[in-house]
Amino acid sequence: MSFVNIYLMKTSKPLLMALTLILLAIPLVYAITFIGATNFIATHGGNVTFAENFTATSLTYPNGLNRFTNIVWGGHQRGNLGVDVDAGANMTVTNVGRDQVNYGITTAAPGAIVSYIYYRRNVDTNPLSAPSLVTVDGVDTAFTYAGGIASITTTGSPRTVVAYYMGGGVVAAQLFDTAAVTIGLITLLVLLMVVHAVGVGDMSLDAAWKVTLLAAIIAAVAYLVRSWGY
Repeated sequence: MSFVNIYLMKTSKPLLMALTLILLAIPLVYAITFIGATNFIATHGGNVTFAENFTATSLTYPNGLNRFTNIVWGGHQRGNLGVDVDAGANMTVTNVGRDQVNYGITTAAPGAIVSYIYYRRNVDTNPLSAPSLVTVDGVDTAFTYAGGIASITTTGSPRTVVAYYMGGGVVAAQLFDTAAVTIGLITLLVLLMVVHAVGVGDMSLDAAWKVTLLAAIIAAVAYLVRSWGY
């Protein structure tokens, strides 16, 4: 056996473990906490607020809307949400559900006010689609839909709007929490692998790869469950 082969055998295991630990130390998703009471103002000029704090990976302004990516509302992954309202009005988002978005409109301005909503729930599994139904104060209301944006016209104040989307089923928040905990435990699993290797004095490269692969599979399954949007 050559010196190079011996050197590679001696260095491959610690290098593999070090790289694995470094990769697992990188969060799968970076989340930003947004304060619900903040006034978010996009192209149309109205004030958009939220009934509670939430997290998302980014805030951008495509199509002139406040667009939140990978929004987590009430402990549930909800995909991408874009909202805006005409100048002179206040739009308060009260709920982002798996199959509906609820918000209120208040204004002192006379005449019609248009609110705008872009909702791509369960980004990994659901295509972008129009709401199946929109109600204003419980009454079915016509709306327009183009470029992924539903435009909803209301008059008067206050008004309660609900945009419903096809789909169904609700899974307890504990499932989301369990998936997140499972992902976090992967680092602990790899650390236990290292402790075991130290304890027995050796661990073959093949065994290290198998344990690392198992950890990756567990993390992937947990992340998939979390990304389903429950």
